[in-house]
This record gives sequence, structure tokens and C-alpha cells, in this order.
Amino acid sequence: CGHNNNTTHIMKLLAALIGTCMLSAVSAAPANPLPHVYKQPDGTDTPELILNGNEQYAWMTDTKGYHVLRDTEGWYVYARKENGKMVSTGVRVGHKNPKKLGLTRMETADAKDRLRKSMTEKQKGRRRLQQNEAICNRLGTKDSPCKKKGIVVLMRFKDHANRKLPSSSDYDVLFNNNGPDAAIAPTGSVYDIFMENSYGAYVYENHITEWVTVTKTEKEANHGNLGLNTANGRATWKEALSLLDQQGFNFADFDADSSGMVDSVVILHSGAGAEVGKIDCDSGATWEDRIWSHQTDTLGFSADGVNVDAYYVASAVTHYCPLDAKWKDAPGGNWGIARIGVIAHECGHFLGVDDLYDPSGGAGVGTFDLMGNMWGW
Repeated sequence: CGHNNNTTHIMKLLAALIGTCMLSAVSAAPANPLPHVYKQPDGTDTPELILNGNEQYAWMTDTKGYHVLRDTEGWYVYARKENGKMVSTGVRVGHKNPKKLGLTRMETADAKDRLRKSMTEKQKGRRRLQQNEAICNRLGTKDSPCKKKGIVVLMRFKDHANRKLPSSSDYDVLFNNNGPDAAIAPTGSVYDIFMENSYGAYVYENHITEWVTVTKTEKEANHGNLGLNTANGRATWKEALSLLDQQGFNFADFDADSSGMVDSVVILHSGAGAEVGKIDCDSGATWEDRIWSHQTDTLGFSADGVNVDAYYVASAVTHYCPLDAKWKDAPGGNWGIARIGVIAHECGHFLGVDDLYDPSGGAGVGTFDLMGNMWGW
């Protein structure tokens, strides 16, 4: 697609994208708002707990909004604020009334004590991406659509060698199918979302690779920071691309506008997304030890005369845990294929669309927009 700096054309495309989503980040997905029960070290169940926030700052609460954390011995306990940080009260969640403990609903750590970058810094990065690489760079029409073809890299962590995962052909349906597929994409494909949102003016198709296995484990890629902008994380994603390069994959085929940049790179990994919360029944990994789905533009990989900087990482799977026999015939079995919500949300960032949720725990635009709440798609 040829370059065109017409802001009006860009805004029309974005308006079409956002408008259709309303019928329903580093940038990332917001936390799964659905409550879940967790196991205490003695095998008892916690009350229902909710993961809040996003990749910048995430925390758990009970269903009434009281802060819960997992202490050093693995117990889920109520938390209180001390010198700007949330610390354990020593009281196991559900054992006492948190209000009578003097706790405050929706209390979080002070901003200076949050470990990850602020929303303002994130939005600055979003604007840089939008200005440089995001939009299709010209106004497409139904008769002459703007076309982009991306790469979807299926990446298996070293410690997931025995995990049964969906096939490459299953992901081709998830990304490229024209219309819903009852088993794999019941609400439609990623292709469908962008085709419908642009009224046929934007065609987004993806080439799906076979699974490649990297030398790092999921926890090594997490690197104590949810896999966000860390040396181990970047090395893991770059290794997956290098493995494809060694197999003869031609990255230059995916630079449609000859800009020297691959148009779109999606890395789908074999672990459960951190933003989902819950526990990985196979490994026992909590959300803190997994990868939070995110999009950024700092990879720095080159092959075949083109560069890969902008990319996003998301989970390839939906994890049915506790294990349930009813999923035995689903693609991937208990590790079923991902739904399009988080994937389409991150694809929206490739178009320069900002997150529209409230990272402080409010609703934002809620389910009226895919960029606000993509859960349930």
C-alpha cells in the first residue's frame, strides 16, 4: 500500500474500526474481569477472586473489591497499604470480614511503587507507532481495499514439549476464515473483524507458521516481569523468528509497501495468558509467572533485508482448568485454541488504536468497544 499522510483518511479508517466494535498496549490487554476460585496450600478453595488492572500494574481483589495477594508461603491473604506498598495482613481471604479489619476497598500501591511503566509513557509509545508504522498508509475502498499480510508465529516453550496444542491449520481458520467456524471461531475470525470494521476497505490476512520450539521455558521468558520488555523476553521472541529464518522462511514476502519493515508479526506462545488469571493446571504456574499479552515496537530483528520491530505476543490457547473431559475432542484438547478477543485487541494496536479501558479498576467504555473489554469474544 502506498504512503499517504492524509490525516482525514486515517481518521476515517479508525472511526470505522471503533464504530463497529461498539456494536458489541508496551500496550496490552486488560485483565480478565471474570471471578475465579483458587487453591490455598492446604487444598481448600478461596472465595471467588478477580484479577484487576493491566500489564502495567495488576492486582487481585475479592468480589467486594478488597485487595488480596499471595504471600511468600502461597496463601491468598488480605492486603493493607504500608508506606505506599501493599503488604500481607496475614489474614487468609474469606476467614474474616475485611471491613472489620479496617481495610479499604480497591486500595492499591502508590504510583511510585508500581513496578512497570506508567500509562502516559505507554501512550507516548502508541503515538510513535501510530505515526510511523500503524495505519495502512492510504485510504482503501471496497473495490480497491488496502491489503496487509502478516506473519503468525506459533511458538512452543521448552517446558511445554509434551503439551497437546492446536494445529497450524486450526489457526488459519482462527485468523483467516471468511465467516464463523462453530468449533474454532464461533464469533468470526480476525479477518472478519477488520473486514467488517472497515466496510471492506481493509483486508488483513495472515500466514500461519508451524510450531517452533524455543530454548527458554515460560518462566525464563517471563523474567519476573510478565515477559514485558525484558532481555529474556526479547531473546525468546527473536529466537522464534531466527528458527524460522534458519528453515528458509522469507520475511521479505511480508513487506507489502516496500517500507523495509514487516507489516505485522504476531507471536502466539504455548502458555496460558497471564491476563486470564487462574492457575496453569499442568505446571502450577500462577499469572505472575506467565506472559501477559502485549504489543510493542522494540524487537530489533532483521532478516532478508527487512526489519521486525513492531510485534505482539499473545497466548495461543484457552486453558480449560480444572481439566474437563468434555474438551477432549476440541482442537488441542484441554489446551483449546485461543479465542479472537485478545488477539483482535492487540491487532487493533497495529492500527494505532489506543486502549479504551480504565487501568485503575474502573469500567472505561466497558464491553461497548473491543479496545475496552475484549473478553467474551
